[in-house]
Amino acid sequence: EDAEYERCRTAAHLYFNGDFTQEQIAAYLGISRPWVSRLLKRARDLGIVTIVVEPPTQRPVALERVLARALGVNRCLIASSSRLTETASLAASYLGDTLRDGDVLGLAWGRTLAATVNAFEPPPKLPSGLRCVALIGGTSVVRPEIDADRLVPSLAQKLRAGSSVLNAPAFVENHHVQTLLMKEPGIRATLALGESTTVALMCVGGMEDSTIRQLGTLSQ
Repeated sequence: EDAEYERCRTAAHLYFNGDFTQEQIAAYLGISRPWVSRLLKRARDLGIVTIVVEPPTQRPVALERVLARALGVNRCLIASSSRLTETASLAASYLGDTLRDGDVLGLAWGRTLAATVNAFEPPPKLPSGLRCVALIGGTSVVRPEIDADRLVPSLAQKLRAGSSVLNAPAFVENHHVQTLLMKEPGIRATLALGESTTVALMCVGGMEDSTIRQLGTLSQ
């Protein structure tokens, strides 16, 4: 009995933790593949292996409808928790469902948007003629991975879309510098494309945990 238990535990460990196939386990233990299948079933019966299936996440659909009516918008989505990964996954899924041929996607910047771009999985059939454009210039030398000039090419690659970034800082010292930058043809062209945005990706949050405040761009 102890030998059977140990064999079940070995088979289960190789299969579930070692990513072995049943054929590989059979060769390792010197037994047939059907016998491996029986060992894995026996491991479950003995409690060596427990399988837990997470229930589907329930979003507050009724509250979403109330909020949409209050804000005067077509639809609102509310993540079932405050975890960044869940918010990003929900936003990425919604983005994939809403894309249409010829859309111009305008991107801002930030941690949540970076997580959304990272979580985004393109749909099996991509819309045609998509373009991605930065709606803001560079903001962070400390965390460049959350800047629009990084996020735009990343999303464009997933969508097989064209991309345009703003090769300029988002904040400058004075109006004179801004005026000079606005005369640059490349910057003007990107801003013009941004004005034709059909899908805008941006984040709005409180100032207490704001990235822009943590980076020292704004003090208060």
